[in-house]
Amino acid sequence: MSPRLLWYIPNQARPGHRGDDVVAGHNSLETLTAQATALEEHGWDGALLGTGSTVQPRPAARRARRHPPLEFGLRVTTVVRDTAGEAWADAEDRVAAMARGRIARDMNWNAAAGQRRLLDLAARGEVLDRNLYTAPGRYGGAGAATTWLVGSAADVAASLRDYQALGVTHFILSDTPYLPELVRQGDRLLPLLRHDSRQKA
Repeated sequence: MSPRLLWYIPNQARPGHRGDDVVAGHNSLETLTAQATALEEHGWDGALLGTGSTVQPRPAARRARRHPPLEFGLRVTTVVRDTAGEAWADAEDRVAAMARGRIARDMNWNAAAGQRRLLDLAARGEVLDRNLYTAPGRYGGAGAATTWLVGSAADVAASLRDYQALGVTHFILSDTPYLPELVRQGDRLLPLLRHDSRQKA
């Protein structure tokens, strides 16, 4: 089964979400249209719009219907550059900026149990597996920005394939600045993942 590859588009009232460029019109119709157009042009399956809320079905409705098998997704920041060295240099520079307070700390950075589990990963090491970078969580990275997959497109694709082998079927990826990164990763990362899926089919 081919993975679903989605890009995260924040829905923030203030510019600069998780280090994104602080520009006028950051959430304007024109900006969102440009992102949607780029998603289509660069091979993404769609987008997850950040809303900050979830809708839960009523308990009676949950009991009354049958569900298809569970599918699992992963929402993660992916720092992809031409080489692993470039990716790590950029990631480390960004974490240093977070440590200096140049990137605002997410106010809910340790509010949820799942978030605390991500933060606990840092106790196991700054880099886990091949390229899961845990340092961002120490300086206020939250949610998908707590841990980052860092490397070349091939490095990150290999890590995403590992998650797919564990049963993950949906991937929601992002990095900032959002528009340039959805283009970069759409052009460099997605072809590797799509190629793998076609070979297995």
